Amino acid sequence: MQVAILIFEKLTALDAIGPYEVLRSVPGWEVKFVGPEKGPIRTDSGALGLSADFGIDEAGEADIVLVPGGEGNRPLLNDEAVLSWLRRIDEGTKWTTSVCTGSLVLGAAGLLAQDGLWLLVGLMLPALAAGVLLGHRLHSVVPAGAVVRAVYAVLLLAGASLLLRVWGGA
Repeated sequence: MQVAILIFEKLTALDAIGPYEVLRSVPGWEVKFVGPEKGPIRTDSGALGLSADFGIDEAGEADIVLVPGGEGNRPLLNDEAVLSWLRRIDEGTKWTTSVCTGSLVLGAAGLLAQDGLWLLVGLMLPALAAGVLLGHRLHSVVPAGAVVRAVYAVLLLAGASLLLRVWGGA
């Protein structure tokens, strides 16, 4: 299984690294970082660097494509080279997905299907029902930001785990 994670300047590290850590551990799966251009990028904090081992012109096929979020994806919304690459590679993927605001990029490429939005809702509903995402209900015990971030990380890893269950390997 070939997995391509699109990385770009000012991405949110967790959005790319979380799925990477889950998916890279599956025997026989190859996970690669693909950027608008090959080379180093800095995350939104500026403190962490990642390397795109492939540029979009070198990555023509993948079984799974993942677009992470982060403030740096806003320029991609008008980057026709990236949007065209996503449309082109999506034609052969088993799953084209995103984390957080990465969905904005998929939307700009015209790849958001109504049924695809249910994945996020489906993952969030159990947490909402338990009151986990409603940080104000737990603020006396744990700061709301920590609760939301923890739930966000759990949902992110749950999404990656779902990919494993749907496409094999776990």
